[in-house]
Amino acid sequence: MNGRLLRVLDAAYDTDLDDEGWLRRLAESAAPLLDEGCGVHAVLADLHQPLPMHAPILVGGEPEWQACWRAHWWDELMAVAPADAHRAMLRFGAVSHTTELFAAVAAKIETFADLLGRMEERGYQHALARERKARAQQRLFYPDSLNVVSLDASGVGVVLVANRRAPVTHPLPGATRRQLTRLAGHLAAATRLRRRVGRKATPTAGAEAIAASDGRILHAEGAAATSGGLTALREAAREVVRARRGQVTDPTEHWRALHAGRWTLVERFESDGRRILVARENRTAAMSLDGLTPRERQVLAELAMGQSNKEIAYRLGVTPSTVATHLQRVMEKVGARDVRELVRLARRVLDRGAHG
Repeated sequence: MNGRLLRVLDAAYDTDLDDEGWLRRLAESAAPLLDEGCGVHAVLADLHQPLPMHAPILVGGEPEWQACWRAHWWDELMAVAPADAHRAMLRFGAVSHTTELFAAVAAKIETFADLLGRMEERGYQHALARERKARAQQRLFYPDSLNVVSLDASGVGVVLVANRRAPVTHPLPGATRRQLTRLAGHLAAATRLRRRVGRKATPTAGAEAIAASDGRILHAEGAAATSGGLTALREAAREVVRARRGQVTDPTEHWRALHAGRWTLVERFESDGRRILVARENRTAAMSLDGLTPRERQVLAELAMGQSNKEIAYRLGVTPSTVATHLQRVMEKVGARDVRELVRLARRVLDRGAHG
């Protein structure tokens, strides 16, 4: 599992490929982790576009499905779905099965956390809509899928869809869901980094810090050169090195999508073949609402994407208690009665495209 996750991270942080090449490499690297023989789609998404999900790249699956999947699935189901339905699905949460997702959208359940509450009350199957039977002539129709939705707080990102041959009847194990949720955080950070960095001439162009393969800081500038920045980056570099060396069970738990709320660490090779760690400023988008601090705006933007407190903490590189404190202050400032009301407010702001 460690090696498979690292291959996906390596693919995600590849800024040298164009979008199509990046999606294909991402789907291919994720297949050993997600695929059950039915193929994996990689889809670019942007909540602010008329059709929020672009036409995807498909890797794997039956040869017949490879030949007809676009008419069978994309053109018939996804491309004709209303944009609001796309947005509801993309904001539901980082990891879900389509069975869960469609049921939640139909019942106007806005986040995966809310669906979990429904499941606790009524049980897994009773919380879901009655499964839709595949039509007889659609022998290759896959009635369910495992989805990893990796949107940045700005509403832009990538989605991985792993088809399943039958409707899933049990939720994912908690450990698997947490692992895939952390992976989604990395994919969102990687998408943001690709947009911010572009295809650099050298692996270190624009870096705020560079660390050696043993975690030593070789170069630092700006915020990275401060005492607090150096301390945070040394610790982050050591965690990435431990993950790369297989010294931890789950590399995503230690190699975070963002460290100290500012830096994404990416491994690169120099021209002489040395492996280095490059720290780039890669902060998340901040929602534009008067009276909020920059960090409160970041937390609110992540909340709008359906993230839980723990998921927001992971994506921002802070602690869950810090996120809870910020959310409580935001609710007091904007007059929201609870988190659900705050989610709806945040999504209205996001839909206006009002980001600072």
